[in-house]
Amino acid sequence: MASQQQQVPIEMKQGVQQGAPPPFTPQGPYMQAAPPQPQYQHATPLANLLQVPAPVDCPVCRNRTLTRIEYVSGGFTALIAFAVLGLCCCCIPFFIDGTKNVRHYCGSCNALLATWHRSGHGTDVHAYA
Repeated sequence: MASQQQQVPIEMKQGVQQGAPPPFTPQGPYMQAAPPQPQYQHATPLANLLQVPAPVDCPVCRNRTLTRIEYVSGGFTALIAFAVLGLCCCCIPFFIDGTKNVRHYCGSCNALLATWHRSGHGTDVHAYA
């Protein structure tokens, strides 16, 4: 009687058909895990922020994250526009990021942390621990 039984392939016994898509699992191919957050060994003090994003310890949300920067017009932008270029080309510096101040925001909670002034005034800290 054993010889009359059909031989079932191993794939069918395990419940997976050959050529069928894999079963859905939370870690399966249909859900992608979030990319790991980079870990920064050292944080930059807020008063030392310059014109590029830097890792900081946010005093608002207490996370160590890379700052998000935004360029804003300031006194140096106006000085370049009116004193150097005069009236004919005065709007040009307002379109160039290289003449603007830099605001640093927390990469996690978007709190305004500091503003670096291109005029050489230094960095104003807006968020304190």
